[in-house]
Amino acid sequence: MVAMAWQLSEQSNTGFMMPLGCFNQFIVQLRSMSTTVTIVISKFNAITPISCVRDAPASSKLQRNEDLKNPSETYVGIQQMGQTLHWGPYLPLNGSPKTHVTKNLPDDEKFSDAYHQYGLEWTADSLIFYLDDEETMTVDPGDQGFWEYGRFGYRLGIDNPWANSPNKLAPFDQEFYIIINVAVGGIRYFADNLTNKPYPKPWLNNSTHPIKDFYDAKDYWHPTWNAEVNNGEDAALKVRSVRVWAV
Repeated sequence: MVAMAWQLSEQSNTGFMMPLGCFNQFIVQLRSMSTTVTIVISKFNAITPISCVRDAPASSKLQRNEDLKNPSETYVGIQQMGQTLHWGPYLPLNGSPKTHVTKNLPDDEKFSDAYHQYGLEWTADSLIFYLDDEETMTVDPGDQGFWEYGRFGYRLGIDNPWANSPNKLAPFDQEFYIIINVAVGGIRYFADNLTNKPYPKPWLNNSTHPIKDFYDAKDYWHPTWNAEVNNGEDAALKVRSVRVWAV
């Protein structure tokens, strides 16, 4: 195996994407410490280059870990992380509900308290996800591939975009970029019934102007980011290292 490693000296990243190279079939490990602030999602993704997507951007995204950041909410807050495989013939069809897992730390622990290791092993036969060396999910669509696994053929008027691929893991049969990013808000991650105690969520998922709503409520959420404390490190995703092995 060929190994590549980035030792980032506990580098902090806030509010942007960091691409780390393009790979096909690999083992990747990220050691990071999550943010402590509200309404923030830390992600470690693998996503296809735009030139490779064909007309199916939903078909090719490995969402390695997504740490939902709302410390006021124990169940989906800073104590929980999720790992998701996104796939489908085109947007908005996405088979990710079949390939999604969450894991919570014990009640007195948070993902922002210490560094954790997130892993993915992607081979020609399966994709295996890990948290701190514990296997959390194995995805093997079977010999008929993701088309049958997602039962997309039962929908009228849809062609199989992966029919010509000999790889049962198609669309995961091409190179992917590895990306680390920190994001704010979104309609897929925070349900409207969540609270940013003592305040309600600062936007509604069906709002016609959610970004404006979010900004207008800044007096409720921005103080939780502790921007003036320790150079704003509470709002940062701290990355110790990223290691990749080709297989």
